[in-house]
Amino acid sequence: PDNFMPMFTIAIAELLNKDKKVMKYVFDTKKDMTIGPDNKDHNDGDFFWADISAFTVFSDPENCYEVMPKIFSYLTENTNLKQGDIYITLNDIKPHHVGRNGLVAGGLAFVTLEYWRRYMF
Repeated sequence: PDNFMPMFTIAIAELLNKDKKVMKYVFDTKKDMTIGPDNKDHNDGDFFWADISAFTVFSDPENCYEVMPKIFSYLTENTNLKQGDIYITLNDIKPHHVGRNGLVAGGLAFVTLEYWRRYMF
């Protein structure tokens, strides 16, 4: 859909209680992707991978259990994707693992979103 990535980024920011102005994303299409070498479900069909990294947001397993279904719901309600077409990874990163402006990022609220999809929605 038109404006999908900006709208998805805003939805993720709200879900994670982050400032949407610091959200970043990489949107990469035309990837040959599947789960496993012979998976017929995604070999010739849609596949969407959201790889979401954030400072300390995902260190609490309960938070992951809470946000994961909401991300799936957003994607299935706002695209033509089915749950089986979606793969989500949540990565908890430490602020000292990220550099920005020549320095360690420190306590800067920063979320990186990487998305891949095989075909258009």
